[in-house]
Amino acid sequence: MIIVGLIPFLFLQSTSVFASKIGEVQGQVFNQSLNHLNRSELSIILHVFKLDKSLETFTGNTDASGQFSLQEVPLSEEHRYVISTNYMGIEYAKEISSQKLKESVELSVFNTTESIKALSIESHLWLIKDVDPKPRHILINEIVMVNNKENLVFKPNLHDPSKMNFLRFSLPVGFSDLHVETDVGRDTILDVGTGFGMTSPIPPGMHQIGFTYTIPYEKNQRTITRRFLQETSVLQVLFPINQGSIFSPNMEQVESPVIGDISYHAWAAQNVQAGSTVVVNLTDLSELSFTQMLFSRGNAKTYLTIVIPSILGLILSITLIMVSIGPLSRVLKNFNASTGQEFSNFESNSSLLYDIAYLDRAFELKTMSKNKYLTLRRQLVRVLLLRIERQELFWSGSYDDK
Repeated sequence: MIIVGLIPFLFLQSTSVFASKIGEVQGQVFNQSLNHLNRSELSIILHVFKLDKSLETFTGNTDASGQFSLQEVPLSEEHRYVISTNYMGIEYAKEISSQKLKESVELSVFNTTESIKALSIESHLWLIKDVDPKPRHILINEIVMVNNKENLVFKPNLHDPSKMNFLRFSLPVGFSDLHVETDVGRDTILDVGTGFGMTSPIPPGMHQIGFTYTIPYEKNQRTITRRFLQETSVLQVLFPINQGSIFSPNMEQVESPVIGDISYHAWAAQNVQAGSTVVVNLTDLSELSFTQMLFSRGNAKTYLTIVIPSILGLILSITLIMVSIGPLSRVLKNFNASTGQEFSNFESNSSLLYDIAYLDRAFELKTMSKNKYLTLRRQLVRVLLLRIERQELFWSGSYDDK
């Protein structure tokens, strides 16, 4: 059974062809909710898609026992056949092969319910997939398994404001670029401001809903607060180990899985109640190197118009011809004592640039831990920017050492 509007029409065409025949198509409609033949008179529609892209439509009605008969239907392996009916405001349809049309066709329908309690979230996988330091965006993928455990189709109520009910998902503050894929209807996604809702009917059984989006972060961290609107049996959060660190006060850390060649932090919770809030703290997120920060599009106006023309251009040119630049260990040992002195000393500034480049290269070669790399780089960048700012004031005559 497939809800109309979701039919992909991916039919296999046979290379064997026999002459088109005219025949009768018989069948029955079963009400699976009541476990008997449907007693209502329903309209039956058979669409015949021909090889020349023309379409023929045949209609009929069921009798009191749910049986129907369609006359003078062209039968050919070259044709494609889709049979459908509407029951309680919901369209049902399925593809039938030309061979099956010669037998008794069965079409299932269900009664409906507007109770969201018919649905349960069996599992919710929350994959924090990638951290991009240039736009400072985090890409997140989520996969939710929804089970309609009743023998009824869940039919959202969108007409009565006092009883409005549909499947909803909240998303983190600042989300953007939302894309949803589901086996129960892509064209029925409703923007609800804090997330999205689904207004399509959900038939009995298990269904998968997948969605992706991005969220921003500042500096090297982001706190994500999520409210879960439906009870969730199992919630799992995965975050690549090489992208940063993660902690949640509402979940427990579990064994780290390896998917492909990527190792993940893994946190999980069971029986998350409807209305519960889950907090996830991401830290040590990727940051731009100093060179990337200077030349990134977002910082181009500030750094290229202020720093480079007056200061950095000269510093970089001197860096190229400098000899005897001190090692990283010496600079780190003495940088605290030198931040307030010798503001026109370009050798000190060039050494800092050299050390930042050295750090970046060491981290790329994996000879230094990420925590140590981020700590040292932040210190060096802070000292360098402070020197540049003070040199600007010094040369403009505005610097006051008091």
